[in-house]
Formats: sequence, C-alpha cells, structure tokens
Amino acid sequence: MPYSIFTVVTRILPSKLSVLKSLLNDIGLDPANNPLLPLAKLESLHFASLTIFEETSCPYLVFEHNVDGFTTVYLTDLVSKLAPGLHEIYRNCADYRASDSSAKDTILMFLKDHIVHPSAYHIGTPGRSQLRINTEQKLHNLIEEHLDSQTEWSNLESLSKSIHESVNQHSNDWCVKIQPRIDRFEWFYARRRTWLLLALILLLGYTLIQNYGLIWIPFAALAVSSFVILWSAILWHKNATDKFVPSQIRHEHIQQISVREDAATFVQNHFANVIDVKPGWFRRWNLRLVFLIASLTTPWSDKGELSGIPSIHFAHWALIDGGKKLLFLSNYDGSWENYLDDFIDKASVGLTGIWSNTVDFPPTKHYTDEGSRNGPLFKQYVRDRQSYSPVWYSAYPRLSVQNIDRNTEIAQGFAECPAGKELKNWFQKL
Repeated sequence: MPYSIFTVVTRILPSKLSVLKSLLNDIGLDPANNPLLPLAKLESLHFASLTIFEETSCPYLVFEHNVDGFTTVYLTDLVSKLAPGLHEIYRNCADYRASDSSAKDTILMFLKDHIVHPSAYHIGTPGRSQLRINTEQKLHNLIEEHLDSQTEWSNLESLSKSIHESVNQHSNDWCVKIQPRIDRFEWFYARRRTWLLLALILLLGYTLIQNYGLIWIPFAALAVSSFVILWSAILWHKNATDKFVPSQIRHEHIQQISVREDAATFVQNHFANVIDVKPGWFRRWNLRLVFLIASLTTPWSDKGELSGIPSIHFAHWALIDGGKKLLFLSNYDGSWENYLDDFIDKASVGLTGIWSNTVDFPPTKHYTDEGSRNGPLFKQYVRDRQSYSPVWYSAYPRLSVQNIDRNTEIAQGFAECPAGKELKNWFQKL
C-alpha cells in the first residue's frame, strides 16, 4: 500500500484567530480521543498536526497528514468520521462555505481545494502501514510477556514452539504470510518520479535520433554544460552577496515550543516551520531544482535513512504562497538537539542546499560550504523560526524508527520459524 503525504493549507480570518487558537489548544490536550476531533478513529493515519503560522497579516493554518493509501480515499474517511471537528476548525478560515457539519460534500471539496503536495519527502519506515506497525508491536509484547514467565532457556527450539502456542492462544491471525519490508508495487510506486523522468528522457532521445540521427548529441551536451556553468555562477554570486541578519533569541517563544518536547510518554518529537524564500525568480527555481533532485534520490533508501539519519518517521518540504514560502514538517525520534546535530553532521550538504535559499540563513560559501555547518548560528536560526503545533498526533508515540524495524524483523522470524543459528539470532532481537 502506498503512502500519501500532504497538508491542507488555509488562510485564517484575522477576527477568528484567538477563537481558533483556543479550540486547537483544547483538541491538543488529547488529540487521539478528543470528543471533537478524535484522530485515533482514522485507521490509516500515522502522524498529523495542526499548526498556526502567524508570520503574515493573514495567518496560515496548516493541517499535516501522513497516511496509508491514496489522498482521496483518506479525505473521504476523514470527513465521514470527523466532520463536526473539521467544521468547528475551518469555520474560522477564509473561503469556507459549509453551513454546518452535515454538509460533508462541501467540507470535502474545501479540503481538496486547499491540498498542498510536498516538493520532496522522506519516509523512515517504508512499506509498513499504521495497522502493521501496531500489530507487530502487539506481537512483540505478547512474545515478551511469554518469555517473562519462562525459566528454562536451554532449548531454544522448545522455547520457540511454546512462544507460538502462547501467541496463537490470543489470535491465530499473526503474520499469516511472511511480509517483506516493502513489496514490489510499493517499491516501484515510491520511485514513480524517477521512472517517469527516465521514460521522458528515453522518449526525447529516441525522437531526436529518429529525426536528426546522432548529430544532436554534441549540441545537447554543449547546451546542458553551458546551462550548468551559468546556473552555478549565478548561485555562487548569490551566496556570496546575500544579506544576513542574525536570528534573535526569543525566550518566551523557545519556552512555549520546548515545554512539550521530550515528553515522558513519547519517544518522538515534532518540528514545523514556514520560512520566506529569498526574493527573485532564481531562488524559487533553484529550490525547485534541488527538490527535483531530492525527490528522485530519497525514495531509493529502503532502510528508511535520510542521508544516514535513522530517526525520522515522516518529513516533507513544500512551497506555498506561490513559491514565496518554504514549509517544512518533520516527525522524528529523540531530542531536538540530537536531531539538529544529526542534520549538521550527516546531511549538511542537502540541508544547506535547501535552506540557503531562504531569508537570513547562515552565510553560505561556494554552494554548500558553511551555512548549516556553523552549528550555533544554524541552531539559533532554526529555533527562532520553529512554530508551535498545538495539535500533534502520533499513532504509535512510544515507537522509534529502530523499534519499528526491529519489530518487523521479529515478526518475520516468528512467521518463518527459523532453526539453529538463525533461531539464536532471532532470540537476540527480542
């Protein structure tokens, strides 16, 4: 099953801003089971958030969705189950026309009209649905409960048999068939942009050969080389001459954001920001070019690592307001400090390649030098522009990416019933 990652971006009526803030704060106290918007009712939802961005005279409301399946199917389910909550939220936004929560078709059309799809995204647990992730965790819990009651570990084959008997007493549907981390359809679907681009290149090359033979190749190579050199020269000049104003430390802002981070009941955290893109057409198109490259490369990581970072569940970038602003949303494991340190140490090239196109990013030399490598300056820049999300929901708040991967390996071993050395290796994962 493929994933859908998107946001619903709407403008808030200025007169309704305080009402909406109060409403979202109430929902955020228990987003899973809140009476108005119980997000736990959505079986395909992994992570969601509602964030108000007040940087402009007409602030934004961004509703983040990371889900299984296709967007239209999910939105239909969302409206069917949570129409009252959606109506209470969006009646505070511009262009909303539904008279009450019974006008589900109107609500659905409003959501569809305001969808923003990501320019690039990352998935840390590819191939696993929300149901599968939670089912594999339940299986792991049942196995651990059985092992806690055992005193004899000398015969692993006998212990494995008793595990299966114990687990099957609770359900005989566990891992009926062995599931790979990601099936072939999902593997090809995740790389659909790569296949499409490759098909277009091959089609264009075939058409040119049919009409002009091979004489066009040196001219095409010259044109591409000239474009790359010119584009690189402009980017070099822009990075060398862009103005920079250091971010200010706003203690109240930092306190509001950090108060919910590293909660005892969560192993995950959430990040959200909207930043102005530097003025001019070049920066907007340079961002689009960077995102094109990222969208072609990030899906090839079957192990779910982003530039070697293994702690991100879902992350995505999107251009909004006609490309004038860059939206970034991330759901990750561990602390904010460790998260930023991982980006600086392992992904500074990509990080600088993207955010050097935004206003007041730390000075960048050449193309990707310095910038995010200046740790203190970069962290100050990020913290100042991070926004608080009053509503943030995770379908499995106690599971890290590594926990999910380990549970998948345990479930596969349970289904395969290994023996000998492989059985010993399986028990070591428990």
